[in-house]
Amino acid sequence: MTFTAVARCPRTGRLGVGMATRAPAVGNRCPIVRPGYGAASVQLIADPRQTMLCGRLLDLGYSATKVLAELEASDPHIVRRQIGIVDSYGNTAAFSGLTNNGYSGHFMGRNGSPWATPSYRRRWSRRWRTRWSPARTRSFGSG
Repeated sequence: MTFTAVARCPRTGRLGVGMATRAPAVGNRCPIVRPGYGAASVQLIADPRQTMLCGRLLDLGYSATKVLAELEASDPHIVRRQIGIVDSYGNTAAFSGLTNNGYSGHFMGRNGSPWATPSYRRRWSRRWRTRWSPARTRSFGSG
């Protein structure tokens, strides 16, 4: 199971990535934060080259949706990835490839709330759905 939150604080503008997973050294190859520009995580079947490209595009001032479009265009294995991006203006973009499996997906902030959460779950337990439903997640992110 992997759960990732990519966020921007609306009050301070600070950016960050929080990740919980069983995979070792995931913090070395998935998340990237460019202070003042954006934050992202390229995960599931991680490719550090895509993570670095994401960072470079954020450094150039690309919006979250433009960064995602460039990653999709340049990656022949995009269907194996999960991506969450937040730019310095609070715009969000997220992607979950079709070959990940039926348990993966993402949530994005509602009405411009500055966060995106790509996540991969080996199993959707009833307990998990109750505690982390999309409605609860959205209300947490928008408050």
